[in-house]
Amino acid sequence: MKKLIVSAGILMSLNFYSQTVIYCKPDINKCIENLSNLQNWLQDDYNKKLIKPKLHDEYSLAVSLTISSLEMILDNKGQCDTTDTAVDFKPWSK
Repeated sequence: MKKLIVSAGILMSLNFYSQTVIYCKPDINKCIENLSNLQNWLQDDYNKKLIKPKLHDEYSLAVSLTISSLEMILDNKGQCDTTDTAVDFKPWSK
């Protein structure tokens, strides 16, 4: 019985320590680096004919625009619209 109580106590104490909180700060430069790597992999796959040209172009455009947006956040020269006005944008609508 004593072993059971001790075991239960240990398990309960471990439960309190298992709740780990990770504090992090977004690193936009690292995000840009990761997207640049993705862009290189897309180009490599396209060159090896592993993906179709249209798919490559669409993914590459999305990655390029995301990189540009992140760079604008880092180096804000007033080029970003920070108003709440939204525009419905459909780039590939027919």
